[in-house]
Amino acid sequence: MFCHSQTIMEKILCFIPLLAVVNCFKLGFSDELESKVFGDEDDTLKSGIVGGEFTEINTVPYLAQILKDGDHFCGSAILSKYWIVTAAHCLEDEGELSLDTEKWTVITGSSVRSKGGHLHTVKKIIAHENYDNLTSDNDIALFELEEPIKFDELQQAIEISNRVPKADDKLKISGWGKQGERRGVSKQLKTAVVPVIDQTECLQMFEKYLDYEDYRELEVTNNMLCAGANGEDTCQGDSGGPAVIAGKLAGVTSWGFDCGSKKTPGAYTRIRNYRQWIAEHTKRIR
Repeated sequence: MFCHSQTIMEKILCFIPLLAVVNCFKLGFSDELESKVFGDEDDTLKSGIVGGEFTEINTVPYLAQILKDGDHFCGSAILSKYWIVTAAHCLEDEGELSLDTEKWTVITGSSVRSKGGHLHTVKKIIAHENYDNLTSDNDIALFELEEPIKFDELQQAIEISNRVPKADDKLKISGWGKQGERRGVSKQLKTAVVPVIDQTECLQMFEKYLDYEDYRELEVTNNMLCAGANGEDTCQGDSGGPAVIAGKLAGVTSWGFDCGSKKTPGAYTRIRNYRQWIAEHTKRIR
């Protein structure tokens, strides 16, 4: 469990499952300052989209579920028949990155959490070599599947966006994480559309949080983009999931504070910056 880890980010990840914060641990702050770093979950900490609406997988066929030891753990996006992309922090396990492929499986083509669709075994896991679990920079990882995905209307690859996201671009997010700070996870797939927030404005919104000692290592870097408004957001259980602009993959759900907060956005790995890295490992860019 992350609860036993020592770094700042690991402590946060221990207590904050994907898409929402639960009451396992408070960092001595008010409810408003409970953190929502997206990522893991266990039997105690279950991590969905806050706000948004229920949907079916055919509306987001590029979305895949990552399971750890048979339970939903993170979201991901299908890049090709053999490769999916997710967040590196999803692999965190007591201070180490868990690259043991036997622990992980992938579901594609399902609207329901942890079941249905097609189950895939994992051949290889690659975390970004410069992933920093303190700052959350380079929060990206690749899974190679043993057998190819058979594309149909429920499971499709998504193209990586090559354009720079702009403020107010509409970002489509999806997943099965917690539905709010103190609400349970969603068994049914949910989706929402949130606006991209200007990087400078994002830094200002996070500023008061990053002044707290426990969060000073966190950064909003140029490898991240920010989005969220009107109480719609990703939460625990949504980590690693796709963030899409105009039908192309623009981000991977990474971290944030207070799921669904109107005061702070969510932070997403800016996947455009990793096109070459992805190409080097997968031998292609879709």
